[in-house]
Amino acid sequence: MPSIVDKLMTLPDDSVVLPGHMQETRIGEERQTNPFVLEELQRRKAE
Repeated sequence: MPSIVDKLMTLPDDSVVLPGHMQETRIGEERQTNPFVLEELQRRKAE
């Protein structure tokens, strides 16, 4: 998860990604709704 946050979550919100395990999505949507991304982002804020 750290590498996803470090590399993908730095892209603009409207960037389309194809995760391979579901339909295409946008970085902004994943940043707001993906529980794994949210957990990593919150963990980083707590540090």
